[in-house]
Amino acid sequence: MFTAAVALAVGAIPEGLPAAVTITLAIGVGRMASRRAVIRRLPAMETLGSTTVIGSDKTGTLTENQMTVRVVWTPDGRFDATGSGYWADGEILDSSGRAGNAHAGALHWCLLAGAACNDAALVHRDGRPGVVGDPTEDALLVVARKAGLDLERDVAAALPRLAALPFSSERQYMATLHAVPRQVRRVLLAKGAVERILTLCTKEMSADGSLRPVDRDAVLAAAENLARAGLRVLAMAMKRVCATEQFDGSSMSTPLAFTGLQAMFDPPRRDAAAAVRACHGAGVASR
Repeated sequence: MFTAAVALAVGAIPEGLPAAVTITLAIGVGRMASRRAVIRRLPAMETLGSTTVIGSDKTGTLTENQMTVRVVWTPDGRFDATGSGYWADGEILDSSGRAGNAHAGALHWCLLAGAACNDAALVHRDGRPGVVGDPTEDALLVVARKAGLDLERDVAAALPRLAALPFSSERQYMATLHAVPRQVRRVLLAKGAVERILTLCTKEMSADGSLRPVDRDAVLAAAENLARAGLRVLAMAMKRVCATEQFDGSSMSTPLAFTGLQAMFDPPRRDAAAAVRACHGAGVASR
């Protein structure tokens, strides 16, 4: 009866229609504002009401944009990294749950390549860890610290950088040349896409530091398994070179030794799951 009365009133007095619509919209805006939703243009409401799929980037939107290395894979074994974000609280554990020896063979050079062939830096702001640089490179620094490597003593001082070949989309890897104090020979480190790094490698490093022919099939299979788990995978390689050897784009054609893979994960935002559930409840489908 109330609805019929309103309809009759509006029909009898057309001049009251704008006022009724305005009041109705004002009530709706008030309810939406209480839920932190303010619409500036009415057509946006129609668009939102008919939305069935939302396209969004992942990094920084659904995730925290704090890459965290979860797995370090070497030719002689897999190591899991605990902890999350940029805090260095965590360990590098082997398959039996024991702490991995970060100063031995392939694991050492895999972590060292990630930390030294790197342009990022870890900082502290207001007592909290922060980063300067690319989040992917930041993750490589953090996992090296979790393994017990001191970034100043074991990286900057032990392997001072002499030259760098920056990453590019065409090259798909980054390489750096480092001096070794009190030694004539130098060290060349590289990190990048798995397939690209493998084309530069003829050897792989074992747990004791010795070299053997690289098993490309095993490396690619490990990288694929890590990628299927939702991890981003980078490959690491190294080579000891003479001091007289030139370092440029062509020098990377000389064989390197594959040391391992580092697979990282970007933690989701705490409120991302609730937002996705709310979208599902509103009829927005997943793809």
